[in-house]
Amino acid sequence: MRGIARSVQSTEYRKRFSFIDDLRAERDPSRAEELNALLIEALKAGKTERIHMAPPEPVDLEGIDGFTFADREDAEVHQDLEIEEFLKTLGDPRR
Repeated sequence: MRGIARSVQSTEYRKRFSFIDDLRAERDPSRAEELNALLIEALKAGKTERIHMAPPEPVDLEGIDGFTFADREDAEVHQDLEIEEFLKTLGDPRR
């Protein structure tokens, strides 16, 4: 537990990911709707290079084997949340 507490308190991430401290949840419903529309537009256009996926809440990555994008026993396990792999699982219409 001590190692986790140190990790949470560390500011080492700021060397490469200083923008993290500026992220906030959008609380304005109309702005959230506008942003969702932009996301859908980018996905439909295949512009995924600037789209990144993340769990909806903090996850202890040492406690999981990976991520699946389908609710099946034989679903492929992915080490990272990659948008391209997710779209492939959904049956990406661009392919």
